[in-house]
Amino acid sequence: MGLFACHDVETKFGKQYNSVRLKYGSPIIHDYMKLEISDEDFENWRIPRAIHDTISTGFHAGKGFYINKDSTLQEDDIFRKRIDDTTFAFVAILTFGKVSKNQFTSIYYDSVDEKELTLKATEYLNSDTRHREFHKKDLTIEEADSILSSWGTSRFK
Repeated sequence: MGLFACHDVETKFGKQYNSVRLKYGSPIIHDYMKLEISDEDFENWRIPRAIHDTISTGFHAGKGFYINKDSTLQEDDIFRKRIDDTTFAFVAILTFGKVSKNQFTSIYYDSVDEKELTLKATEYLNSDTRHREFHKKDLTIEEADSILSSWGTSRFK
């Protein structure tokens, strides 16, 4: 199978695999997410860009995972919430993809300011970071779930 972009295609590890994800704690692929990239080793699901900037609550922005035969190796999830016109806070959850091993390899909270993405290197090095409200902080899964709940979203619904 070659690399392809699609919208409403179901794959072996797509939404139908959510019941297995619930067993090892990985966030599900939410109904509003669409398959963006897929091949025999990797899939990437994202929220459509057209509605990305219209959501005021937290949302599951993307999920990527690596595939090894009959399971996923690791699932990487990003949840976002808009803070202001250019800043998103986000929670990243990286989950080891084995049903027999409920293990999170990394969970953290951070932010990204779209203004920073357009700065030249000298501007970035010389800029103050007043526009960036949050900085990376490692989390437990309970802390991540609490943040997601306060944002009006969840790993599982």
